[in-house]
Amino acid sequence: MRWIGILGVVLVIVAGVAYWQYQVRINAPLRASGPEAVAALKAEIAGQNEDAIYQPQRRPLQEQSRNPLKNVYFGDLHIHTSLSFDSYIFGNRLDPEAAYKIARGDEAAIATGEIVSLTRPLDFAAITDHAEGFGLHEACASDEQTPEGTELCKEFDEPSIALFLRLREGGEKRPPERDLTMFGDDPGRATRMSAMTWQQVREVADRYNDPGRFSTFAGYEYSPPLADTGKHHRNVIFKSSVTPDAAISMYHADSEIDLWRKLEATCQGECEFLTIPHNPNKSWGLAFASETIDGVPMSRKTGACVPARNPLLKCSRSKVTLNVPLPLVRAMKNVALSSSSRPVTQARKRCVLHRRQ
Repeated sequence: MRWIGILGVVLVIVAGVAYWQYQVRINAPLRASGPEAVAALKAEIAGQNEDAIYQPQRRPLQEQSRNPLKNVYFGDLHIHTSLSFDSYIFGNRLDPEAAYKIARGDEAAIATGEIVSLTRPLDFAAITDHAEGFGLHEACASDEQTPEGTELCKEFDEPSIALFLRLREGGEKRPPERDLTMFGDDPGRATRMSAMTWQQVREVADRYNDPGRFSTFAGYEYSPPLADTGKHHRNVIFKSSVTPDAAISMYHADSEIDLWRKLEATCQGECEFLTIPHNPNKSWGLAFASETIDGVPMSRKTGACVPARNPLLKCSRSKVTLNVPLPLVRAMKNVALSSSSRPVTQARKRCVLHRRQ
C-alpha cells in the first residue's frame, strides 16, 4: 500500500506548510512602521478627495441653562487612548489630554498629520483605558528596565497578532495570569507603576473638568476577556475627583462581585461610583446571568447589587452606542434577578456583598 504512505507524507507536508503560513501571519507586523511607511501613508492621504464624502458643518458647544424638567446631554463614557495596550499596538498615539481636547471641541493632529475634530463638542466625557495595562508606559520608560522587559517593550512598538494573542491568553485563565516581564517580575513594582498611571488619569480629568460647559469623570475599564474573543468588561466611573488611590483590574478582582466589594472598601466618604457593562453580546450570557464569571451563583442579596452598581447598560452595534437603564433589559432571557426591576436606590439598600469565609 505505497499510496497510503505517499498520502500520509503529502498530508504531513500540507499540514507543515499550513502551520508555517499561520506562524508567519500571526508573527508579521500588525501595521507598517518607520519613516517610509508613514511617508507612504501621508502620500495616500494627500491624494484622497475629501469632498467625496459629506462633511457636516462644525458647531460650537451650546450651553444649556438649568432646567427643572431636565436637559438632554450628549457624551462618551468609553474612550480609549494610548494608555490602553490594545489601542496602542493598533496605532493610537493620542494621550488622555488629547482625547479630552477633542471631546470638548478642539482640533488635534494624528500621526499622519491629519487634523481631526468632532462636528459638535460633547457635554461630558470619561477616559476609560484598560486598568490591566496601567503602568506599562512607566515601566518601558524606566532606566531600570531588564533586557527581557526591553525586548517586550520593543514588541509593543512593533506588534504582531502573536503578541496580542499571548497577552490575551493570560487574561483568559482563571484566575488571570499577569505577565510581569516589564516590571522585572516584581508585583510591588507593577502596583506602584499602575498607581502612577491612575494618578495621571485623575489629574487630566480634573484639569479638563469645566462644570456647566464640559464635565469630565475619572474612570477606567475593568477588562477580563473570555474564550473565543468574548469579554466581560465594565467601565468604572467616579462621580467626582474623590476616588480610590488605585484602579482595580482583573488581576485584583476575580469577578464583578470582587470588583464591587473592593470598590466599596476603597471608595469612601464623598467617593461614589457606578459600573457600566458593555458588549453584552460578547459576554456569552454572563452580562445577564445569575452567576459570576467563575460560575458562582449569586444570592438574592448579592444579586441586588447588579442594578445597584450597574444602573446603566451599554448596548453597542456598528460603533453606535447607547447607555440603557438596566431595568429595561429585565425581560431578556436569563435575567433571573427580580430586583433588577426595582429602583436603584432600593436596590442599593438590599445590596449585600458577602465576604468570603
